[in-house]
Formats: sequence, C-alpha cells, structure tokens
Amino acid sequence: HPSSGIARMFENRVAGHLPDRHLRIPGPDGKIYLNLRESGMTVNRAFRVYEYWMMSFVRSLLEPGMTAIDVGANQGDYTLRFAHLVKDGGRVLAFEPDPENCHWLQKSIEANDYRWVEVHQIALSEREGSATFYPGGKSGWGSLKPGSRNAKKRPPFDVRTRRLDDVLSDLAIGNVDLIKVDVEGSELGVLKGCQSLLSDSKNVTLVLDVDAETEDDERQEIYEFLNSTCGLQVWKLGKTIESSRNLEAAGAVVASKRPNMSR
Repeated sequence: HPSSGIARMFENRVAGHLPDRHLRIPGPDGKIYLNLRESGMTVNRAFRVYEYWMMSFVRSLLEPGMTAIDVGANQGDYTLRFAHLVKDGGRVLAFEPDPENCHWLQKSIEANDYRWVEVHQIALSEREGSATFYPGGKSGWGSLKPGSRNAKKRPPFDVRTRRLDDVLSDLAIGNVDLIKVDVEGSELGVLKGCQSLLSDSKNVTLVLDVDAETEDDERQEIYEFLNSTCGLQVWKLGKTIESSRNLEAAGAVVASKRPNMSR
C-alpha cells in the first residue's frame, strides 16, 4: 500500500518536530486543516494517500454536476475530493456529528470557497431522535458505539440522529450519484436510514468502509440488506474490484445496481 511507508518515514523523522496544532495544508483537492502530530493516518491524509484505492475509485466515478454524500466526513478528506470533482455545478452533503471535526471541516471548505458543500452536524441513523456519541482517541475514531478506541479526555455526549431518506426529502434532492459511508461500526443503521434511496435509485453508487470492530453476523446482515433488500450488487474494493457474496472481513465495499463495476 503506497501510504504506509510515507507515514512511517514522516512520523519517525519529521512529525515530532511540528507544533501540536492544525495547519492548513495544500493539495490537489484543495487546502485542508490537519494536525500532523495526531497520527500516521493524518500524515497519510496530508500526502493524499489516505485510503488510496477508495480515493482512486471515487476520482474515477465523479464528474462535474454530480451529487455526492459524505457520511462520517471527519475533517474532510472525501468531502474536499467530492467538491473538487463535482465542481460548482454539483452538490456535496457532509454529515459529521463531532463538533471538533465539523469546525475544521468548515474551515477547510471556506478556505477553498467550496460553496456547493453543506455540512450537517448530525449522525445519520435508521431513526429520527438522539443518540450517545463517543468521541475517538483519534479524530477518525468517533462512533455511536462504545469501544476500545474511545477518547479518554472527551466524555460521550448526545447528538441528533436523522434518516438520510428524510434529509434528502426535506432538501428536495431526488438524485444522488455517490454515497460514502465510514461510521466506525454503525454502518447498518445508516444504510437502513437510506433504504428508499438505495432501493429506488438506478444511479447511486455506495462506497462503504466496513469497520474492523463490526461483528461477523452484522457484516452478513449488511451484505443481505444491500443485496437482497436493496437489490444492489456488491464488490470488494482494493487494488482491484472483485464481486463478493459476503463480507467476511473488514474493508472497503462498493454496492451499485450497475451490472459491472470498474475504474
């Protein structure tokens, strides 16, 4: 994987000498605010090699004028790439429940004048209401589920939850081209909350990060929901894209009604 060596070298030689604060870092998708002292994952983001194969797939799929949704937007890696690709004739919705992440995400959007991006500080789920959010020890680890990656210095707090189908109805958005979901173990709730979109749309493509802490039976339930309930074909995404009949392991997944999926 092209990211591991860069992050390791940077952490060993450079990161410890940097200030422990967010810096505005330029890149091909625009400027992004990141704290490079946080982790190797953040270093990968700075060098634009974070989740390399998924990012490459997204670049091959999106075109100007399209509509893309980033669920679990974190500090904006995918949101900025979506905005750069769909341009000002397109539309991007970013959903992120952590107020700290939303702050830096919004600053990055403003730094690039990506006026076609909307940030929603809520958690998407299968129901309207509220839930407990557990901040992560790293910026990308926050979740609606408690676990080993919870932050020690930030206590859990309540967040509003909404169904994506309802949000899209309120915003009168009828067509979505791409949804990326990375929600640290809460994938199934997000998917059930956009069942109408996934079932009814012939155009939408879902890119899903199945979390390593998601139980085996829930992974299979995710597969059955996508394939049997919503009528989507499922592929495993890595250096290549391979058709899949299950989700035996964590990792990136693509789901779509398209009969064939390639970069």
